[in-house]
Amino acid sequence: MQIFKTKKEQEPSITEKIDEICENAWIRLYEPTETELAIVAEKCTIPPEFLKAALDEEERPRIDAEDDVVLIVLDIPVMTEFEEIKTLTTHPLGIIIAKDYLVTVCCRKSATFYHSKTNPVHVPDLLPECFLLSQPPPPDGEINIPD
Repeated sequence: MQIFKTKKEQEPSITEKIDEICENAWIRLYEPTETELAIVAEKCTIPPEFLKAALDEEERPRIDAEDDVVLIVLDIPVMTEFEEIKTLTTHPLGIIIAKDYLVTVCCRKSATFYHSKTNPVHVPDLLPECFLLSQPPPPDGEINIPD
C-alpha cells in the first residue's frame, strides 16, 4: 500500500508519499493483503466488495455506486514476459472515489499509476472529480516501477 497527498499550500503543488491514511489522500493498492483491504475499507468507509472487485482477473469494465462511493473498473494494459517472449494483456484496475479519498486497486503492479522523482503524479484537487494518469511509458517499453 502506498499513500500520497498533494501539498497545495506550495507553488507549484507537490504530491508526496506519506505514511498514514488521511483526508484527501490517494491510496494506491497493488497486490493488497486482506489486512490492507480491511484497513482501507474501515478508514475510508468503502464497501469491501468495491475494493475486491479489481482483484478478480475476470472482472469486466463497469461503473457502480453505493451511497457516496463510486467504483470505476477499467482494463489496463500489462506487459508480461515468459521465456523471453513479451505478451501484452489486460488486468482490471479499480478506481474508487469516496468523499475524502481516492483509492486505486490492482491485482498486479502496473505503470498506469506510479510516482517517482522523475515521474511525479500530480493529484491537484484530487476529490471527487479529478485525478491524472502518469506519463505514458517510454517507447522502448522499459520502465522501472518503484515499490
